[in-house]
Order: sequence, then C-alpha cells, then structure tokens
Amino acid sequence: AAIGGAIGGVISGLANRAFGMGDKKYGETGITGTLSGTGFTGNEYAKWTQKGGWFRSDKSDTDRKAVDATPSNAFVETYAAIRHVSATLANTLGVDTSGLATRAQALNINLTGLTTEADRLGAVTKFFEGVGNAIALELVPSLGQFKVGNEELSTTLQRVAGDYAGVDAALQLIGRTSQDAFGAVGVATIGARENLIKLAGSLDAFTGGTSFFAENFLSEAEQMAPVLSTVAETLGKLGMSGVTTVEEYKKKVLSLNLANEADQELYIKLLAL
Repeated sequence: AAIGGAIGGVISGLANRAFGMGDKKYGETGITGTLSGTGFTGNEYAKWTQKGGWFRSDKSDTDRKAVDATPSNAFVETYAAIRHVSATLANTLGVDTSGLATRAQALNINLTGLTTEADRLGAVTKFFEGVGNAIALELVPSLGQFKVGNEELSTTLQRVAGDYAGVDAALQLIGRTSQDAFGAVGVATIGARENLIKLAGSLDAFTGGTSFFAENFLSEAEQMAPVLSTVAETLGKLGMSGVTTVEEYKKKVLSLNLANEADQELYIKLLAL
C-alpha cells in the first residue's frame, strides 16, 4: 500500500507538470486612465505570467481593478488645481487659457517594486509635476528659453508671470504701459522684461529704481496720473464714470452714509482702490 501510495504521488506530480500551470508571477504594476475636466476613469493594473506544463503553453495577462474613490478624487482635485494655477499665471501674460477647461490628460503611473507609501506617493507626485510642466509649455511654447538652471517649466511660468506683473506695476509708477514701453503686450514682451530684471539685478532692484525716479523726477501731477487712471477705470466699473479727479473721489468717499448697507459696501470698495 505504501508503495502504491508513493507511485500514486509520482503519477500525480507527473500529471501536474504535464497538464498543470505554475504560479502567477507578477511584473509591472501601476495605475492607468484618463483625467478630464469632470473626473477620472481608470484602473489599477498588475501584469503577470504563468508557466505552462508539458502540454500547455505559458500564459500572460493583466489583472485590473477600479481605482478606489480616495485616490481617484485626489487625482481629480490635483489636476483641477494644476489647471487653475496654470491658467491664472498664463492669464497674467495675456494667454488664452480657455482650452484648459476641457483638456484631457492620459494618466500612467508605474508603481512596479514600490512597496512603501512614501515611494508610491513619490511616483504620483512625479507624474503630476510632469503634467504641470506640459501644461506650462502648451500655454507658452517659448517658455523653455526663460528657464533658470534646472527649474521645472511650471516654476518658470510662475516666475515669469510674477516678473511680468512686477514690471507692469513698476512702469505704471512712471505712467508707462507695456505697449508704450515695449511696443507690444503679452508673451512677446517676456524676453525684454526678463532682460531688464537681469540688468537691474532683481525685480526688487528694478522696482526700487523706477520708484526712485518717479518720486524724484516726476511732478506730483505726473505721479498721480497713473493712480487716477486706475481709480477712474475701477470707478467706471462701479458705475461712477463721472468721478475723474482726486477731489471728486474724495467728495464721493466723504459723502457716503455709513449707516446704509449699500453705501457701506461701496465705501469699502472705494478705500480698496
């Protein structure tokens, strides 16, 4: 009986090797899908191979399952935030960003061999950094020429947009506009603006120098002109286009009835000019 049992075991093992399949061996794992302006569709995946027996061929396939709600929502929120920030920065440069609302983004994150939460999070972060860089370049195709060192393109967009706004604010102190100073507006002026800042040493130095010139070489009326222009434009939006001088502005502020809710709101808006 013992011999018979042993023989049975040998035969069973032979059958398994001949007709059975080996264990699944997993290889590449990750997350794949598509992000849009409204959500995320995708799956976690795990590729595997399985060795066949003598009379059965090897097999390979991919296991898939839906991404849990928590990471899925995080992907959607992160993508929305990147698009929002990128649009805000690019709008400063006069770039049309309307296409971002419907922009689709393929998501492919390789998690092979990443066993810790920190490593997996690092892979996700790296992917979205790439998305930010891609969007920045789509919005401003010439952005690469303004990179400083090894900074990411999304960082370049942030810096250039800040410089653009800073130079505009400085020029306003002396009553000049982008069109007047550079002969153009928007992206076409980035190079000239960046060169001005480089020659000055920094944006702060450029602003400080321009401010010094305004205070010491412009008359009081010339210094007030850009301020009055901004105030007049804002007042026009508030339905008070007839207020065009400092005296008229002062009288309007002092005439408001601060016991009235509508006048209270207007008072706050006027003080914020």
